[in-house]
Amino acid sequence: MKKYIIIASCTLLTFVAACGNTYQQKTTPATKAKNAKQYTCTMHPEVLKNEPGLCPKCGMELVEKTNK
Repeated sequence: MKKYIIIASCTLLTFVAACGNTYQQKTTPATKAKNAKQYTCTMHPEVLKNEPGLCPKCGMELVEKTNK
């Protein structure tokens, strides 16, 4: 009986210790993508680029996309 109590206590202790360990990465790829600026054409909103430039469809200058 004493053996089962020790095993149960060790299992419970391991479980509690694992739950208390909350490791978080400072920046994840999803976070970087969310914070990255995107540029779009005012006439063609489906055009998305990661840097400013010209729209490949109409040649207008791309503007920074704002998240709503």
